[in-house]
Amino acid sequence: IIDGILIGFVVFIVTVPFRGAPFTNPQDPAEMLRALSANFVQQLVSLVIYVAYGGFMESAYGATLGKMALRLRVTDTEGRRISLGKAVLRNLVKQLTGICCLLYLVFFFTPLRQALHDMAAATLVMED
Repeated sequence: IIDGILIGFVVFIVTVPFRGAPFTNPQDPAEMLRALSANFVQQLVSLVIYVAYGGFMESAYGATLGKMALRLRVTDTEGRRISLGKAVLRNLVKQLTGICCLLYLVFFFTPLRQALHDMAAATLVMED
């Protein structure tokens, strides 16, 4: 929740320039294309911000601000700090699987209690 509020605020501010005026004529293909293009750019910028934040914080500090507040950290399967590449992969897969919240239920059925993004990056979330 902490990370969502913090990054959500940053994303809101950064993506303001990509929000166009609402289209008034849904029958106009050019107007529809402009609206869809602006929305696509806004979503792409949001994705980059979320992945960059999570990737940087988890590789540099072992946790995002939200995880730090909860005394959690992200490690590799050996308990070591993860690389930037693993952190970026973990957060990219996390954002993509977030589209379907049911995919988070995988966590309950894995021996190490890993979500799909943890399995993809071979990481664990541990108590600090």
